[in-house]
Amino acid sequence: MWSRAGPGMVAAARFSVWIAGLGDRANVDIRTYPACDHLFFPGDTPAVPADYARPQHVDGEVVADIAQWITAR
Repeated sequence: MWSRAGPGMVAAARFSVWIAGLGDRANVDIRTYPACDHLFFPGDTPAVPADYARPQHVDGEVVADIAQWITAR
């Protein structure tokens, strides 16, 4: 799973290394969530430290994808 990188997080260029290394494995499912920050909270800017103090919810699409991945196993 990848989201829009915040400061110090994995940038999209590094994510391509993960895709190259794991993308062809049958037991790996790669998803991107560019509309989310690294905590999978929706937003249009990278997360900043103040975001940790603000109550938020993980994006519903992320939750649904994780639930589907778990139940498929």
